[in-house]
Amino acid sequence: MRIDLPFGFIRPWEGKDLPILLRCLQQERVRKNLRSPTTYSPSRSKKPTHFAIISQNQTVGGVGFDIDLHHSRAHLGFWIDEQFSGKGIMSATIPALCGCFQSEHSDLIIQSSVYGWNLISQKLLEKVGFSQVARLPKAIHYSDEVTDLLIYEWDKLSQSLWIKKNPAALSGHGI
Repeated sequence: MRIDLPFGFIRPWEGKDLPILLRCLQQERVRKNLRSPTTYSPSRSKKPTHFAIISQNQTVGGVGFDIDLHHSRAHLGFWIDEQFSGKGIMSATIPALCGCFQSEHSDLIIQSSVYGWNLISQKLLEKVGFSQVARLPKAIHYSDEVTDLLIYEWDKLSQSLWIKKNPAALSGHGI
C-alpha cells in the first residue's frame, strides 16, 4: 500500500527505516512529543496502520493510527525529522491518510492527542481540519515539566470535503 503525495509518498514501515527512526528519537523535540515511539515499527500485517513518510527518496517521518475498536476510535500520531519540519509535508500527509482511512473505517472517530507545549502540532491539526474537543489540565509530566493534554478530532465536514476533492486518491489503498 502506498499513497502518493505532492512531496513524495507514504508506505508501510520497512526494516530499512529503522536508522531514521532511531536518529529522530534522539531529537528532543520529537521524543518529547511522542505518545509511544514503539508504534512506529515495521509491520507484517496485511492492513498496516503505521507508515513511513518518504520525501526526496528518504524516510523523513512517521504517521499512523492506533485503533481502539472498543471505543470506536482511531488515534492519529505523527512526527517528522526536524530538518523537514515546516515544509508542508505533514499538511499534505495527514488529510490524505485520514481521508483514505475514513473511507474504509467510517464508523471510527479519528482523534489526535497533543501536549500543551506543542503549539506547532496544535496549529497543524487545526489547519488540516481537526477541532479541539477536550483539554485535560496538567495531565502530562515530562522531566520537570507539566502541561495539558489536548484532544482533537477530525470533524465530519473536513472528512467529506477532503473525500469530494480527492476521489481518485481513495481507490485501492485499503487502509
